[in-house]
Amino acid sequence: MWLNHPNFKRNIKLWWGEDQISGWEGYKFMMRLKMLKSKLKVWSKEKFGEVERDIREAEARLLVLDHHEGTEGLDHLLRSERENLLLKLGDWPEGGSQMAPKRKGKMGKRR
Repeated sequence: MWLNHPNFKRNIKLWWGEDQISGWEGYKFMMRLKMLKSKLKVWSKEKFGEVERDIREAEARLLVLDHHEGTEGLDHLLRSERENLLLKLGDWPEGGSQMAPKRKGKMGKRR
């Protein structure tokens, strides 16, 4: 998601060179990573909003629509809404928290 944003690479370069940190190289690298992490958190919320909350809301709405489909069926508008929610969940990095299988392996660990 971040990589697709047109200003992402420019922002990283700008933020990386922003602060002049003194000390040995390992310390400077560690401090730049900390600073970069905090700036990315703020930037991400500004540009993309509360992604986890949006995923939970989309999943909750999908559950309601699935239940409605099983009991009464869906008209054209509700079917279209359901398809849009599924597409939206597929666009998020993990494809939604419960709707898609989780990645496995060392790189896919979640904290």
